[in-house]
Amino acid sequence: QEHGGVHCRRQRVDGSVGGCGEAVCWRCMKRAPRESFGSVRTTQEEFASLEDDAWWMHEGCLEDGDYKDYFGDEEEEDERRKRGGAADGDEEAQDNEAEEDEDEEADEA
Repeated sequence: QEHGGVHCRRQRVDGSVGGCGEAVCWRCMKRAPRESFGSVRTTQEEFASLEDDAWWMHEGCLEDGDYKDYFGDEEEEDERRKRGGAADGDEEAQDNEAEEDEDEEADEA
């Protein structure tokens, strides 16, 4: 049986590096639950077909521009919010959500 996988990593055109670096085997990529793993997936065949241009990142690790570069289209606003990204002009709302999350965590402790 063939083993292998991919790392959550991307070197962008501007030279910056994205991703958490975690290794994910092909079998885990296929079987992981969408709730914990996210919906951005690739297969060994797809990854190999992209040759030197191949890269993959967890949905939660994607930053502005990564989604478009990966899928070739703009990310839907609700999808962006699901992974924690703010829509243009919505940074204050994201800051408020982060503060609420911190308050909830403090209450639970």
